[in-house]
Amino acid sequence: MKISLSNFSIDLNEEKLFSVAESIHQFIFISRNHFSEIYYASPTYEKIFDADPESLKNEPKSWMNFIHPEDKERITKAIETNFGRKIYDLDFKIVRKDGIQRWILARFIEVERNRENKENYTIGIFEDVTERKKQQKLIDYLGHYDYLTGLPNRILFNKKLKQEIENIENENSKIAILVIDLDNFKDVNDSLGHQIGDELLQVISQDISFTLTKEKSLARLGGDEFILFYKNPKTKNEIIAFALEILNVFVNPFFIRVHELYTSASIGISIYPDDGNDITTLVKNAELAMYFSKSQGKNYFKFFEPNMSEAIQEKLLIELFLRTAIEKNELSLQYQPQINMEDNSLVGAEALLRWNNSQLGSVSPAKFIPIAEENGMIFPIGEWILTEVCAQIKKWQKLDFQAPRISVNISVKQLEQGNLFNFVKKLIQETEIQASNLELEITESIIMHKTNHNIEILDGLKSCGIQLSVDDFGTGYSSLKYLTRLPIHKLKIDQSFVREIGKDTNEETVIISIIALAKSLGFSVIAEGVETLEHKSFLLKHGCPIAQGYLFSKSLSPEVFFNTYNKLIID
Repeated sequence: MKISLSNFSIDLNEEKLFSVAESIHQFIFISRNHFSEIYYASPTYEKIFDADPESLKNEPKSWMNFIHPEDKERITKAIETNFGRKIYDLDFKIVRKDGIQRWILARFIEVERNRENKENYTIGIFEDVTERKKQQKLIDYLGHYDYLTGLPNRILFNKKLKQEIENIENENSKIAILVIDLDNFKDVNDSLGHQIGDELLQVISQDISFTLTKEKSLARLGGDEFILFYKNPKTKNEIIAFALEILNVFVNPFFIRVHELYTSASIGISIYPDDGNDITTLVKNAELAMYFSKSQGKNYFKFFEPNMSEAIQEKLLIELFLRTAIEKNELSLQYQPQINMEDNSLVGAEALLRWNNSQLGSVSPAKFIPIAEENGMIFPIGEWILTEVCAQIKKWQKLDFQAPRISVNISVKQLEQGNLFNFVKKLIQETEIQASNLELEITESIIMHKTNHNIEILDGLKSCGIQLSVDDFGTGYSSLKYLTRLPIHKLKIDQSFVREIGKDTNEETVIISIIALAKSLGFSVIAEGVETLEHKSFLLKHGCPIAQGYLFSKSLSPEVFFNTYNKLIID
């Protein structure tokens, strides 16, 4: 057999040609005069189409009967249109006799027997590409959807948002962009493993999805961050109501296997076109607002404001410089005395952390402590504080200064890390100080978070002789049930109540109640932020003799504290 393709003429031995055709997985056929007669059909036809190749000799176009109804008209027209072309490719679905659907990639090659004989031949090469199609479909899916939650990913979200912006019909239309980031989600992964964390993300994505209407589209950006847009909100209050609806998803615990998990979310909001005319700017500004929300205490939402960019830049600088603060000796401790107001004697002191950076200057603990807790620096900083305090107590003792009990604030993160008990116990042994010289102040949030775990650690600390107090009492949501179980010695009245003495009778009532509660539970009580004689008189009258504040002294360097209170005790 001799066929020519374009300007090339090739002699083929039919026996060799058919032998090759029958050894490969593609189906090959040769037809005359545009499918009017099948000259050859390879046996693979049966494997691919579930039909006898001999049937093609009786009905040369019968293979077209298997084309899926959705593709049949398209393929028929394509074959007619491409008639006369040397090579063309088509892909389509078939439905076999057994009902199985397969994807076919077909290449058609038009040839002539020879240049004298104008008789046309068509060589068809059919390949089953079903698995390849499935893989491509999976690749396409993963390119546009999040594999874990099934939500659209950033790419598809941006496409949808771009289309919505292009479809806006009038200048008064708005689109709200909401970036949602889970608070402290890393703790779940670290403590329970990524499998539990992944399941929690799946549940959360479903619960948020339940809040959506057709005007809203949700996507996962990655990690514990989600994003959505809200088309055509009528007012800002509508956006606020929706943000609160999302936050309400996190009010109740999530039950994952045997775990009862609490988490919250911080939301940042930007609005098109007020906060940007392009997707990149809108998303960036919504993320800035979200970070600002986190820095302001988390579990809430913030609308983007231009000055937020400066605040975030400051946060990033603080985080950067804080990582080298210990090795550069930029951290220091000051001590604020705690006084018995009945006789003005020194009963204790609180160690207060200070940070002075060469570029940022003096940075407030209110700014850098939350950042340290967020990025994990609280662990080395916390250990540094405890080490410095125990060393200072030891130093004062060598100077014959019987140092009072020194209180140190402990972060929730430090307590939950699990190493706090062993670290403090070893530190006390190495410095050879009395455990009773050290007091650890915990916050009310510790009472409600991982309660049993935290109580076990506090029990261990108390058994060593370390004093324990609850700082800023009255500002949180303490459960009386858990409070009675805590192995604590003292409640500390927050300064926000103390400063209202003589101004707000409701705040005074809270103070009186805390004092009464402490006494009923066998705890001592101390007030912070005492600045006036009126504060002092009120507290003494209602049974709180121990206090600290500017009325007595600001925080002092170790040297000044020693020089002031060592003389006071000697005298």
